[in-house]
Amino acid sequence: MLRNRHLKLCQRIVDAGGQPYVVGGWVRDKIMGRNPKDVDIVVVGLDPEGLEAALEAADPVGKGFPVYIKDGVEGALARTDKKVGAGHDGFECDTVNVTLEEDLRRRDLRINAMAMDPFTGKLFDPFGGTDDLQKGVLRPVGPHFAEDPLRVLRAARFAAQLNMVVSDELVLAAIDVHDELFDLTPAR
Repeated sequence: MLRNRHLKLCQRIVDAGGQPYVVGGWVRDKIMGRNPKDVDIVVVGLDPEGLEAALEAADPVGKGFPVYIKDGVEGALARTDKKVGAGHDGFECDTVNVTLEEDLRRRDLRINAMAMDPFTGKLFDPFGGTDDLQKGVLRPVGPHFAEDPLRVLRAARFAAQLNMVVSDELVLAAIDVHDELFDLTPAR
């Protein structure tokens, strides 16, 4: 499970009226029996001011939506994304009354669209990420995969690192967004 300092941070979020969930790579790696490294927390039920107060002077990062880093944990409000422009940064985010499932739905791959209750270990997997891990296949969460060209690079990296195959629907989604790959910075 999480380290004691991570659980204390999650408890501060609960004490402020929010519900924290560990999401993404930490959950994926834990299920795969790997040693999870990066701890990302999504918070439901708080506004930006409430999250900032709960994280007690965390360092703000992120341009389009509030993300804070505290004690090696990245904390963010549950959010939805709406494509409004080209490239990786062409999104408008909303954090008002967003549910955990809505936040997970906006993610790139089903293996990254899972969450875990930090206190009980209960898994939330509404899109079948554990099934994809067992089968060794990468699938997009939905058609919005093609809205962000960076997702194509992430999928290629995961296929190589995790030794997984790419589904036909993921290939088709990557083809839909391939023109926008040139909008990414050269470093990407």
